[in-house]
Amino acid sequence: MELSRPSNVLPPTPAPSWISGVIDGPNIASAPKQHNYRPDLDGLRAIAVIAVIFFHFDVPGFPGGFAGVDVFFVLFGYLITRLISTAVENGTFSIVDFYDRRIRRLFPVLVVVLICSSVAALAVLSPEELARFGRTLTGAMLSFSNVVFWKKSEYFGPAADTLPLLHTWSLGIEEQFYLVFPLLFIALWRRARQRLAAVIMVATGLSFALSAWGVYRYPDATFYLLPARAWELLLGACLALPILPAPKTIAQRNIAAGAGLAAIAAATSLYSHQTPFPGLAALVPCLGSAAVIWAGLERVVAPVAASPASYGVGRLLSARPLVVIGLMSYSLYLWHWPVLVFAKLCLFDQPTPGMSLALLAAIFCLSFLSWKFVEVPMRRGDRFWPRRSQRFAVVGVAVTAISLTGTALVITDGLPATRSQSSAALTNLTKDYSPLRERCHANGAGAETFEKTCSLGSADGRDIIVLADSHGAELSFALGELGERHGLRVRQMTASGCPPSVNFNTKLRPSCSVHVEKMLAALTAARPATIVVTAFFSQWNEAHRYPLFWRGFAEVVQRLRGAGHRVIIIGGTPRHPSGSLPETLARWAKFGNDPSTYTFHIDQGATSLIDERLRRLANESGGSFVPLLGYLCGAGDRCRGYQNGQALYFDDNHISLSTARRVAHDLVLPLLVSNASRIATP
Repeated sequence: MELSRPSNVLPPTPAPSWISGVIDGPNIASAPKQHNYRPDLDGLRAIAVIAVIFFHFDVPGFPGGFAGVDVFFVLFGYLITRLISTAVENGTFSIVDFYDRRIRRLFPVLVVVLICSSVAALAVLSPEELARFGRTLTGAMLSFSNVVFWKKSEYFGPAADTLPLLHTWSLGIEEQFYLVFPLLFIALWRRARQRLAAVIMVATGLSFALSAWGVYRYPDATFYLLPARAWELLLGACLALPILPAPKTIAQRNIAAGAGLAAIAAATSLYSHQTPFPGLAALVPCLGSAAVIWAGLERVVAPVAASPASYGVGRLLSARPLVVIGLMSYSLYLWHWPVLVFAKLCLFDQPTPGMSLALLAAIFCLSFLSWKFVEVPMRRGDRFWPRRSQRFAVVGVAVTAISLTGTALVITDGLPATRSQSSAALTNLTKDYSPLRERCHANGAGAETFEKTCSLGSADGRDIIVLADSHGAELSFALGELGERHGLRVRQMTASGCPPSVNFNTKLRPSCSVHVEKMLAALTAARPATIVVTAFFSQWNEAHRYPLFWRGFAEVVQRLRGAGHRVIIIGGTPRHPSGSLPETLARWAKFGNDPSTYTFHIDQGATSLIDERLRRLANESGGSFVPLLGYLCGAGDRCRGYQNGQALYFDDNHISLSTARRVAHDLVLPLLVSNASRIATP
């Protein structure tokens, strides 16, 4: 996260001793214009980084804390454009000086964090996790980690908790902006100075339009890649250019800054990981950040310039605790996520509130030390690397060494020679899924037609149809195996991310409702059969989706029953909280533990409520219900992750094929071959 100051020049009014000497920016001491230090912007940085950290620590009230990154983007665009435009106006701008300052500002702490993270990764991660870490390590060092994560991960997905460098995606966007924006700015300044502001405004609008469109069509690319994020940085750039007049009254400043903070607070408290983002939703925190910046603007610098202390909200943002956190915010951002991830990996569980407080304290201490003894000395550079050639050489060596380390981890598949045979066997359980997933399980928009879905089991047996999202794929294959021996013809109608619920779509699967209606139309026209219905209920039961999903799911059951089908509802499974279960078991064994002793925490209350709702729906519709929680996990709030030599899941939430075979044989088959009770029991 770019957190640099725009000027090396001391402000006309002396800065407090505890912040003097840390002002970063261009070498323009002889420039006739000066930009005063604005402590309110450090306060804004503090709010942004606190929002991000609290979001990652699941602090109540911050479900949208990820919007703090967008606040940084706007602030960064403003500061970097003010830096460049001032130097260009004064004739002192040098692209080499610009990149030299960026090196001094960004690389020292980043290199330290990457080295420490690499050491921790070698000690903690499994080979498969190490190989993934290697890709992200190289990406973070070469400023394209956002591209790596775009291709390989989902920011809000469960696997994110096992990616120690996930947060560096934002650095990739900013550093790519560094490479492009200064060159374009200089080119426009030289050839079309009068149109520079207009061109930047048009570019801002185009990038925003791309973001608003892409968030629904290509959500991952829109989240991670620069073209759809550039408008946030360019919005800040517009504030640094003489486009908008500065506020004229104290009231205007207070209203603008207050409204801006309210907008940021609304985004961080009301958004969630299900909010389509960035797109239109990003306007709220970005315009809020822009309003706070605009509130402190001074277009003409007087001998004694106005300061944030001249208006109430400015004084609030300039409070010493906020400014201190703002000064440390780059270190805080870099350290907080890998510390949290490695803590979770070593604890094999979510940290308790007490542990979270201890981790937060450790992160603040670590960040203060890196700010005090790495950021500030290296940024000034007069003692450690006074010559530019030294700086470029040191950075070149560091970039090469760290990038080669990451590449070596990828090429060697995460140093597999370092793991035991038992650890390797546990990791291989990630492959314990249906061999027909690629052929019979639909992705994207779902199956084209009913006829193109797979038929398994006996060719002329009694019809059994599995209607589900991806949580029905392994069950379909297991029932198909049983069907060959028990005269059952199993039809697999499963689609990733598309639960059997009408009028229900997600941002990643906007065509699910079309798929479900297509399958329902075929089923209501077909002869009566037994329909096995299931889904990832704990995922779709989230608060903001609760009414919509359950209404649509109940309608599916009712329409199937109305068409004469028998309905069997299979209960859901709790998510494993720490990424891939087999890889977690391998790490558990790496620490000398017996995999059969591994358990993970579940929200038994929430899962039991889901089961109760499914049971009631089955009773009301004359169907059958098969609960899985007690059968798979046992009693209590801990779930057994490894039983009978097999992992419960092959990832973090899908039951493995071995588990599906047990469920199919012990719980479902009795309902298919006899007039069993409506509620199956283990």
